Amino acid sequence: MSDISYLGKIRGLNIGESGEVGTETTQIAMSGQGEQLSGFSAAQYQEEFRRGRSFWSNNLPAAPIAAVTAIPTVAYILAIWNCEMDGGRSYIIDYVWAHFVVIPAALVHMGIIGCLGQVRDVVLGGAAPIPTVAQNVGVIRSSNGTGAKDTRARVTIGGAPNMPATSGIAANWFPIGDSTTSAVVSLPGPGLWSQVNGRIVVPPGRVFAVHVLSSVTTTTSIMGIGWTEKQLTLG
Repeated sequence: MSDISYLGKIRGLNIGESGEVGTETTQIAMSGQGEQLSGFSAAQYQEEFRRGRSFWSNNLPAAPIAAVTAIPTVAYILAIWNCEMDGGRSYIIDYVWAHFVVIPAALVHMGIIGCLGQVRDVVLGGAAPIPTVAQNVGVIRSSNGTGAKDTRARVTIGGAPNMPATSGIAANWFPIGDSTTSAVVSLPGPGLWSQVNGRIVVPPGRVFAVHVLSSVTTTTSIMGIGWTEKQLTLG
């Protein structure tokens, strides 16, 4: 058992305390299983997003894009490119989502897949990425609503073979989160939200792309990516 000395008390009047008054030592609050009890004073991601270095984007205003029925290579629905110089900020992926807009006249199975580039595909100096064909540019939005746009990220909307072959290889694609199955035919509504929570980090010069793997290509979707930019020492 550890002894704890209170040097000061903050946050409120401590009205609910039932401990002895005027003593220097007190027992920490514990459960019946000996677990320390604590309470958070803020929402889990509040401070992270408050700082203004968290962003998100989707493939609107472009039209929803059809799914693939096999692991792709250079095709994707949405991608973010880290246009930082070497040693610059890394992009920590917070979440990925997909909203299925068109469902065919049959029950279908759908899941999110992602591709993280393993080599630099962006010109040094923060220039535009190196796509193989022209791409639409996605809109970057702030996660705290302040409109901060000093990010060097570039968002591109796919739907065609347009990722560099150096990163767009089948071996670089992986599933993200659980898949889903439509409950009714010919009606939209299914959606997927995957909490990545930093398990994917996009270093300077790399690309992170997402797509939908489905049982049919007639499923179309809007996809989104949320990320936070931080200066990291990469291993």
